[in-house]
Amino acid sequence: MLKVTAHREDKNEHGMSKICYLRKYTLPEGIDREHIKPTLTKDGVLTIEAPAPALKPKERMIPIEYKAQ
Repeated sequence: MLKVTAHREDKNEHGMSKICYLRKYTLPEGIDREHIKPTLTKDGVLTIEAPAPALKPKERMIPIEYKAQ
């Protein structure tokens, strides 16, 4: 499970406001949890990359028969 939390406090001449954010995501099996990479832009956009090497397609050999005509 990936849990994202954020807290923000704004103070101005009119008072103060607080915002709390909590979101939980169930990660698929095979996610490489040691290499999860969060990135926060200047605009406040959070991007999370989670490589899943175990979910890559597996290579397999398919025999091909050649029939001369």
